[in-house]
Amino acid sequence: MKGLVKNISSSVIAGLILASGAIAANAEVITEKVKTPLNTQKTQKTQDLQVATKASPVEKQVVNNSPNQAKYLKSSPQNITAEPSIFLAQNSSNLREELKIKPLPTAYYIPPASGGNSPSLNFGTPSGFGAYWGNAFISASGATAGKNRDGNIDGSISVGFGLGTPDTIGSEFSYNQGSIKNFGKTGTFDAKIHRIVYSEGTNQVSVAVGWNAFAQHVGSEPVTPSSVYGVISTYSLLKPDDKYNTIPISFSVGVGGGTFRKDPASTGVFAGVGVQVLPQFSVGAAWSGVGVNVGVSYVPNPQIPLTFVLTGGDLTNNSVGGTVLVLSASYGFNFAK
Repeated sequence: MKGLVKNISSSVIAGLILASGAIAANAEVITEKVKTPLNTQKTQKTQDLQVATKASPVEKQVVNNSPNQAKYLKSSPQNITAEPSIFLAQNSSNLREELKIKPLPTAYYIPPASGGNSPSLNFGTPSGFGAYWGNAFISASGATAGKNRDGNIDGSISVGFGLGTPDTIGSEFSYNQGSIKNFGKTGTFDAKIHRIVYSEGTNQVSVAVGWNAFAQHVGSEPVTPSSVYGVISTYSLLKPDDKYNTIPISFSVGVGGGTFRKDPASTGVFAGVGVQVLPQFSVGAAWSGVGVNVGVSYVPNPQIPLTFVLTGGDLTNNSVGGTVLVLSASYGFNFAK
């Protein structure tokens, strides 16, 4: 009896061991089957992600390194690849406050090409650009005699300032002392109202109405004709992306009376063009309504607002004063900053 129980117990224990092994084996098979589709799915997702990444690369943001454009760049999350304009419409009011150029005898507020002060683009004719509040200038010039002054060289001095803002209308006023030799005996007052009417991309357009010698005091010098005029001027960059010289160019055309006409006409047409061929050097030409002017301008140091202009005036010898050579120097500054 004891042997029978012992045999039965041994058989039961052996059966349990065999059953446990079968269960473990089945569990390993099931686990392997579960792992396989999970790993397959994970691998498939990784491959799909890689394919998607290769097929659809992330679009890179275009960054313009031009010194002229970087200063006025304003990020646009809606269009990060769009090429930024130098004069963004939404930033035009802040931009115009920084636009400066100082030709003689007045100060013009259009963009400098090299991040500093630029040479003049105007040679002997009015411009549609002008000074705003806080801007002032002083200039001095010497000229050959031409047909007047008995062959004696003489000079003149001009001072002026601006009022108004670029957002509205600017005005410019200046006083001119017509003779250094006879200092204090002859002087004229000029006025101009101007406004920027277009500013987009690399272009600006400004219009002005002026009145030269609207008042004067006269001593030994001849009376200066009073001259009313209207003018429109443009300013553009021929190479806006060039880091060395954007090559600014300016055109002006206008009509006026007084010194802008030839007798017996009551009005005359004047026009001019100037090109900044180098960052500190420009050339230009103009028709004054009476004769041809040609000139060059130079800025010794772009960080100092001192501009020199050499002009050959009335090369056609049509005016009362005749052909003259004029060397001018001007200095502009802002007293409101």
